[in-house]
Amino acid sequence: MRSMPTAALLLLAAAVLLAPSGLLLQPASAQGLGVAPDLLGAGAQATATAFEDFQDVLNLATVGGRGRGTRGSSGNIGGFSDAHDFEQTQAAMYYIAGSSESYTSPAVGKPRDQKSCLTCVAHASTEAVEMAVASAMRISHAQLQRKGLTASPMSLYYCSPGGRSCNTGWDIPLALRNLVDAPQWLQPDVCMDTALAQEGLREAAVLNWPGMCRKAASQLACRGIRRAQPLYTCSYKSLSSFYQIQQHIRRHGSVVTRITMPSDWEVQFNSSMRAVKGVDAAPYRYNASAKAAYGHALTIVGFDNQNFTWTLLNSWGSGNDPDNLRVKGGITADGRYKVNMGLLGVAQPEETYGVACEPTQGTKENLHGNRPWLNDRYRRLLTPLPPPSDMNETCFSYSTGPGEDVAFIVDHFDLDIRAFVQHTANRRLFRLEDFTYKFAYKLQAAEIALVIRTVASVTQVLAADPPRVECTGFDANGAASKAMCSSPTEAGNTACAAPGISSCTLHYKDINVTQLQPGSAVRVCNPNWAKGPEQFYRVAYLSGVPSLPGFKPDMPAKEAAALWTLARIATAQLGDLYSNLVSKDTIVVQCAPGQVGPGQVYSWLSDTTGAKFEYAAGCSDIRNADGTRNVTSLEMVVGAAPEQPDPSKVHPRLDDAMLYPLLRLQSLQRITLLVYGGSLPAQLGSLSRLKIIVIQHYCLTGALPPFLLRGLPDLSVLDVSRELGRTYVSPTGEQCGISGPVPAQWQSTQSKISFLKLSYNRLSGKLPNISSWLQLQSLLLQSNRFDGEVPVLWDAFFNAVTAKNIKVNQTNEMQIDLSSNMLAGAFPPWSTPLANSTQSRPFRYLNLDGNKGLTGCIPVTGYSKVQYADTKLTGLCFGDPSSVEGAQVAAMDMLLGPLLRLQQINGPYDAMLFRAFKLISTLGSVIDVGQTQATRFASAFLTPENPWASTITLGVEAIDGVEYITSIDVDLGGLNLTYLTPLAASLPYLKRFACHRCFVVNPSYPYVAGDLLLPPMLPLAAPRLESFVLASTGIRGTLPASYGNWPSLQTMNFQDNALTGTIPPWSNLSSIQYLQLRQNKLRGTLPAEMGLGNLPQNPEIDFSFNTGITGTIPASWTHFSTAVIYLVETGVGGCIPDGVPVTIWSKARPGPYPYCSVTNTSDALVLSGLKAVLIAGGASPDSLISWDTSPQPTGPAATPRYCRLFNGVTCDNSSRVAQLDLTGLPIDSQASRLTLANIIKVITPLANLKVLVLPNLGISGSLSDVSQASPDAFPSLTTLDVSGNPGVTGPLPDELALLTNLRVLDVSGCGVSGSLPASYVALQQLRELRAVNCSGLTGPLPVEWGLLAKLEVLAVTNAGISGPLPPEYADVYGAQQAAASTAAAATTAVATAAGTVQQARGAFGSLTPRSSGVSSSSGEEGKEQRMHATTDYIAAQRKAAVAQQVAQAVQAAARSATMGVDVAGLGMLKLRRLVLNGNNLSGSLPAKYAQMTDLQVMNLSNNKLTGSIPLSFASLTKLEVLGLGRNQLQGPLPAAFVSLRQLAALDVNSNMLNGSTLSSLRLMAGPGFLLQCLLLDNNADVLLTEEARRELMTKNEARIPQTGLAINDLRSPLCSRLF
Repeated sequence: MRSMPTAALLLLAAAVLLAPSGLLLQPASAQGLGVAPDLLGAGAQATATAFEDFQDVLNLATVGGRGRGTRGSSGNIGGFSDAHDFEQTQAAMYYIAGSSESYTSPAVGKPRDQKSCLTCVAHASTEAVEMAVASAMRISHAQLQRKGLTASPMSLYYCSPGGRSCNTGWDIPLALRNLVDAPQWLQPDVCMDTALAQEGLREAAVLNWPGMCRKAASQLACRGIRRAQPLYTCSYKSLSSFYQIQQHIRRHGSVVTRITMPSDWEVQFNSSMRAVKGVDAAPYRYNASAKAAYGHALTIVGFDNQNFTWTLLNSWGSGNDPDNLRVKGGITADGRYKVNMGLLGVAQPEETYGVACEPTQGTKENLHGNRPWLNDRYRRLLTPLPPPSDMNETCFSYSTGPGEDVAFIVDHFDLDIRAFVQHTANRRLFRLEDFTYKFAYKLQAAEIALVIRTVASVTQVLAADPPRVECTGFDANGAASKAMCSSPTEAGNTACAAPGISSCTLHYKDINVTQLQPGSAVRVCNPNWAKGPEQFYRVAYLSGVPSLPGFKPDMPAKEAAALWTLARIATAQLGDLYSNLVSKDTIVVQCAPGQVGPGQVYSWLSDTTGAKFEYAAGCSDIRNADGTRNVTSLEMVVGAAPEQPDPSKVHPRLDDAMLYPLLRLQSLQRITLLVYGGSLPAQLGSLSRLKIIVIQHYCLTGALPPFLLRGLPDLSVLDVSRELGRTYVSPTGEQCGISGPVPAQWQSTQSKISFLKLSYNRLSGKLPNISSWLQLQSLLLQSNRFDGEVPVLWDAFFNAVTAKNIKVNQTNEMQIDLSSNMLAGAFPPWSTPLANSTQSRPFRYLNLDGNKGLTGCIPVTGYSKVQYADTKLTGLCFGDPSSVEGAQVAAMDMLLGPLLRLQQINGPYDAMLFRAFKLISTLGSVIDVGQTQATRFASAFLTPENPWASTITLGVEAIDGVEYITSIDVDLGGLNLTYLTPLAASLPYLKRFACHRCFVVNPSYPYVAGDLLLPPMLPLAAPRLESFVLASTGIRGTLPASYGNWPSLQTMNFQDNALTGTIPPWSNLSSIQYLQLRQNKLRGTLPAEMGLGNLPQNPEIDFSFNTGITGTIPASWTHFSTAVIYLVETGVGGCIPDGVPVTIWSKARPGPYPYCSVTNTSDALVLSGLKAVLIAGGASPDSLISWDTSPQPTGPAATPRYCRLFNGVTCDNSSRVAQLDLTGLPIDSQASRLTLANIIKVITPLANLKVLVLPNLGISGSLSDVSQASPDAFPSLTTLDVSGNPGVTGPLPDELALLTNLRVLDVSGCGVSGSLPASYVALQQLRELRAVNCSGLTGPLPVEWGLLAKLEVLAVTNAGISGPLPPEYADVYGAQQAAASTAAAATTAVATAAGTVQQARGAFGSLTPRSSGVSSSSGEEGKEQRMHATTDYIAAQRKAAVAQQVAQAVQAAARSATMGVDVAGLGMLKLRRLVLNGNNLSGSLPAKYAQMTDLQVMNLSNNKLTGSIPLSFASLTKLEVLGLGRNQLQGPLPAAFVSLRQLAALDVNSNMLNGSTLSSLRLMAGPGFLLQCLLLDNNADVLLTEEARRELMTKNEARIPQTGLAINDLRSPLCSRLF
């Protein structure tokens, strides 16, 4: 191990640099750093202190664990007085020991030259941005420059808000804030350089910078850069230690810092140094006579821990640059130089900042937001841990690679270094070694005890050996003496504080992290991986299928892992199907050759939910070198679950969890998904081989990704519609559907897209320009919010298609559906559609229905199918009606005969068809003058002996001056359905097609398989068809799903046929009045979608005599309240949902069938009883008048009355009471006679109850009454609110810990007393715990509650809670141990209760008659004894059962909270509100609470808290209210609080804080801040001078919007509403 130089010289140098402000050689801002002269020396002192701390870490990390021992700034024992400080030291030591001794960023570029302007801050900031971008993209600065991605310091400095000039200067925090607030001014160098060159000006000569900024922004390279779409996305943070600075340099290339330039600078770095590179130049040396001269800003780009130096990059150009115009040139040849650590204020805490940047999504380098630089050369391969495991993995196994040290692994995976190192040590990959720390001062016994306790609390998880202190000295005779102490108490350490003791050394065990070898298997855990898979896939990818390690899949391992993950995600909510998927892994990771096709489709049915999961994967026919084949297509669809009508509980979300495995399938050409929600990810654009995207959804939100089409050059089909969920309404009120306009980038992209469907979303704006999509054949945009006119420019598109003869489908026709939008204005005068030839018509189908503002006429011919109902359009603009009529005649001539099997039955039949055709061959003059319609009829007897005639009836109507064939009705004929679709497509106004008994067959011309299959494309070909009848015709096959989207259809009659399969989930038969499917061979269940969709309420539906139809009547069919439904002789069973008018009967079950409401009469009885209790307790009968509990009829009825009409009662889908909310029940709380016991007793049978809200009702009793009926009562309860009932008294009972689904517990304003139960750690689902104004609560905050990882609100106010704030709430090591202790204590309670049971049993047995028939006690006295014994026995049994259940719940919580993850990742890290004001809390503020990054409110005022305000609280960037007033806090107010931009209220009044007015505080009332209440008075020093106060008020008045600001006025409305 190396020895370290002493720190004395460096510390002396730092101290000497503190010079009086009167000795400054030039103004403090001479180099552009806005800093007061009197702070220059203070910065150097702060840097010296930080360096002193860093030396401790460095010595422990590099000298075999020997600390230096000169930390005098924190008292005799320095960082060993607080466990958190020691943990930070330990973490820093691990990192330094586990990394290289020296490092220089590979992203460093050439130095810039700020010339004579005071722009050093801008230069340092843009240098940091460039190095951060280069580090993120894993490229050199030279490569960054070749890409044109260097940032202009002039644009940032002169163009950002603030109005600076060459001589103004800037402050680092203000500059960095503009990286976030005004990122549009991070422009490439070329823009400003070109603008200056065009004007012929140098930087210093520019007088009109606003005009120059506009000119720069207009340059070609900068035109697309704007605030909403900047070149880079950046963030920044303050760095408070050398360890953090070094870590940031390794991760992001550099940090920005200030430096105090000394007066001897140009002596040490003279002209001879300008030809020397910085790496070869000696560092700046201490000079006792040097004075602090001025402030400067630059970047730290490297460090050398062996020689204690920083490497800096300056902005004065390079010394050997012939173009350098500076009089004295740069400092060195490459602009870099070194400074000894601890000098010149370099790396001063609170003045050093780290910047992180990357190219913004939508820019050339990150077009789709998929960060293409994060490829598998950067990512690391991880292996899932063995079962038990879950999708939301946070821990994986990793095999280290060559050159990968601890720091690399921690930085790459963003790990908690202490948790990583200590777990790795437990696996014996690191060694435990002796660490020593020699104290510089003699210690007192109490100080030694504190050191022992601190170190033991941190290291006890590593080694059984306790820490000890060994001291040496001389006794009274001058002889050497020694003493060893290891007691955690003062009394046990007196020997080490005895007279004569001169020095003491701490000995403890810790981990040597320098021995990590390549190939070591380590465990890496990151809790953030469970929150968002993006974090995982940025740094790692998975190996193959974890459950089948020996199975070799068809595809590469990374693709197999992706498929396995996707299948698990898709089935996550399907219970048994999800848990059993492991047995399907061999299917999930196999695929059939299919190129773009899906290959084999597999499906599995969930036994518990009834949902069906369909999965298919197709692979390329071409094999890779290892024999695998890449996945080219994927289909994953979860079908509807009959038992779960809420799709959010069945279908997966298209979120990061699904996206990032998809992105692993880089050969994917086709994807089909059915999802619930999420958004359409821009990253799909990076799957450049995609040709087909079909994503059906219920509730996708967000906008269309702007650059999606640019990344998919071969995309032909894009379907992102919510057709299945178009009537779905989110129960949370979320607006479902993709919104916003079709991006302009889509419209300008040359695309091969032929099918674009974005139906049933919330898209808005103008219709897109489709002129770049020359292969488009289908544009389906119905049911959106498009407005404006139909584009005139579409005519140019149609002309281009015709001119280039590009076939958009087989007939060169196109379908466009714009129905149900908000289009308006006159329809444009298109020219191409007026062509009279079927070969050149561009439209097959144009739907404009529901666009109420459209006017004029439509310039298309009758060859096109046009719908325009509910518009102001007058019809079609015809040039020649005869051509329309002639086209219909031609179609009838060509297709009617084959449709009805002409020449395949007999002569009389053929003659009849010829006569029918002749009757309409003169179409145009068929209808008599003055009439609007006509009917033509023909008939024939097929054989002389057959008394039944074959007939055909044709209907004709006049529409807009043109005659159209509107109906075809045949009885007793032949039929070939393959011709029906083309014929219907040629008859624009066909409204009826009926073929009764069309089963006639000639043995010479038998039917073939396809003749009698229902054509699936018919709804599109016949959009006006109202009646479709094929009764007794012999049709076969299945019912097409497409028939469910046929809004015009009123009658569908397919009775008495041979149809098979299931009834599709038809949902858009919005006009249907008669649906006849009786006497077929249908099977399956009745589709719930029919009751959820657009079907009317009154159709006649007949599914009778289909014995294969089984299951129950869906609850959604209550929609058909006035319908007539027949289910005779089917297999449907169960009960009839209330309100469904159905006729149901079968021989197997003749009935009667019960109505479902009958099964729920228990809830009605409960509510009847509750009503009586409430009225008896003081509630007015009039207030419960809606609670009509009279008996309901058992016949056809609506949903139970209590679900519909009872105020405060809400039911679930099974008509069971789920919520009981008596808020606002008028009752005199003073005179109330309500008891909690009576209420609970009567409502206990409500087994489905989830929410119980009983506020302000004057209730009395105890919370133990909640479980008085049974410990298992209310198993589903999620909310219990008894707030505002002071009569509810007694302790918070342990029994509530059995309500393990509880999410909200509110006892605010109650009379509860006693301590907070540690057993509530079992409430692992708890989100909110409120006990506001509960003065009777006492005792400490249970440390076990640190395991409540989902808790978001903890509010216990104006009570007697005492003791410290548990650090375990942000670090769960101690909470886990305490929970285990509580479980052990509960187990002891079980044993004690069991003993009580035995005693009661003995007493009970002695009083009970024996088998001999002789009782040991008789008469009335014996009877009474037996009664008491029985009561005692039952009570003891119940007590034992409850104690046992509580113990088991606590044990389960402790196990589940820590199983499979590092406990360091647990704690109350999701806490949003921590409100504990008005208690007796003592001790210091835990710095670890800074890990609660979601905190919005922290109110700890009116307690007895001591110590300082942790600097780490500055990282709580979501904090809106911080209340620390009226405590005993000391020290300064952290300047870094300037980062709390969301802070609306800050209260630190009436403490003992000291220090002067912070310069950063002056910023917090300006633009970008939300501060409204500031309370700083009554502290040790005046924290806010009158001048600063006026400045704050002035800035506040200039804020837009103006929010107001109250200073030191707690009673101000601005403050009182926030606290």
